[in-house]
Amino acid sequence: MLEKINSQYKSANTLAKSQFYRSSPQEVGQVFGELFPMGLDYFHELNPAFLFRLTNAEYLNKFAAVTVRDGSAAFGSFLLKNFQIISKLKTHFFIHPSLARLVPEHLKNQFSIWHVGQNKQINISKAKRVVIVGLMSDQTLSPLSVVKDHLKILSLAPSNCEIQLFLPLRRDPFGLSWKESYAGYEVVETMKNEIPDRKITFLSYRELVEIPSWQDTYCIDLTANHLVITDSFVNHYLAARGATIEAFSGNNNNDQVYEIDLSFNHKIQFSPLPKVESIFPEMIFYKKAAATRDYAFDPVFHTLLS
Repeated sequence: MLEKINSQYKSANTLAKSQFYRSSPQEVGQVFGELFPMGLDYFHELNPAFLFRLTNAEYLNKFAAVTVRDGSAAFGSFLLKNFQIISKLKTHFFIHPSLARLVPEHLKNQFSIWHVGQNKQINISKAKRVVIVGLMSDQTLSPLSVVKDHLKILSLAPSNCEIQLFLPLRRDPFGLSWKESYAGYEVVETMKNEIPDRKITFLSYRELVEIPSWQDTYCIDLTANHLVITDSFVNHYLAARGATIEAFSGNNNNDQVYEIDLSFNHKIQFSPLPKVESIFPEMIFYKKAAATRDYAFDPVFHTLLS
């Protein structure tokens, strides 16, 4: 693992800037259009990128390491299409811990995990501002009952705390066709029920990036089910400007082998793959039973991963 890290660190090869990465099929471009701005590119030395944007997995041989940003749908699809090729690659993959159960047993030596930590975090009870971010689509959100439980934390915010929302409405990124979604309406109504007497301000993307500092801010990320994306650009953007990101851990990670500072306020930490039982045999059984063009777009496959 450390050998691969050092090799990638010295090379500074960047998958996200490759022409092979950007020349994606139309449906892949559609997915990332719906993920804006969460899916915007950013850089660190261990090569953060979306495997879903690669048309040929063998191209990964040019990179000693990749920090995977995909959610379980795209990552699971990548494994099903390429599990016979991956063992021949020289690439080491760093994935979000929620994806560890998808990795086949015979490939586990090529995978490790990443966490994002923060040097300083505040409790929501100390926040001067709370910002709630997320894409308003059924696939990117957890079930409404889970979202409602999640938002109960708003009752702990100070009475004079400013509440801001960045909740762009999107279609389901891996949806086969457009469908009307009431997710945004239901989420906002849930917030009003939790904090009925508080003013809520909606932010556009332009307004979000024009705020120079996010100090004393507590950020709640509603795209927490990790089906579509595990590494959001918006979380990194806010953390770099001082916000506490609820989804990020604190400063202590006893299992870490390596870490990279992403800003003065947050860092990414790399650890060995946890010992968990793989569900890849169930994925292979599904592959044999259901021939499909791309598993990432199959709602039955999403159910299996859930």
